[in-house]
Amino acid sequence: MAKPKTNRRTPSQKRSSFTLDVILQAASELMVDGNLRKLTTNAVAERAGVSIGTLYQYFSNKEAIADALRTRHGSEVLRALETAAQARSAETVEAVLARMIRANIDEHLANPRLHRVLTIDYPKLTTASRNAVCQNAADHVALFSATETRFAELLPHLDRKHALRPMLAAVFGLVESTTHALVVDCPAQASADELESIIFASSQACMDRFVKHETMTRPI
Repeated sequence: MAKPKTNRRTPSQKRSSFTLDVILQAASELMVDGNLRKLTTNAVAERAGVSIGTLYQYFSNKEAIADALRTRHGSEVLRALETAAQARSAETVEAVLARMIRANIDEHLANPRLHRVLTIDYPKLTTASRNAVCQNAADHVALFSATETRFAELLPHLDRKHALRPMLAAVFGLVESTTHALVVDCPAQASADELESIIFASSQACMDRFVKHETMTRPI
């Protein structure tokens, strides 16, 4: 049996886009406020103030709605990171890194409870198979590539393949996992500024190890 598509209809007009936003907002509110086992397409339609027929024009089931919310969150994070990664003239790597860390924190703080519901409490609420490719994967690869190019300009002495690239991979993973841990998994009683300071210190230590290693092993 063929699996249902995540979105049945792609909004091409402002009205369609507005309806989609209303449906996703209603679903996110129900997921955060209530028992997810009671979440149904009928309940979402009622909360959104649309007919069940209208909802089915966009989504085939509640799992498809959850996938759309995950994809939207991922896209919002990536857009924020892309903006933050833009290096300005005479700017340091530390400044770019701090801005990216803060952008990631702010996006996760926007609705941590919903993020937890989708990723921790009910990760199986999805139409995707376990090995399915993330819909944001291509955007993530593009962001990494663009960031690598910018950091290469700021750290021209680092070997791009053997030092810069693995350093960025390690830092990206550290920032995402630590942010997720402190904001979503086990929310820390800390302000955004304090979270930024904690994550920046860890990221900088990681970068320093790579830079020091490259300095020591780089051929003369």
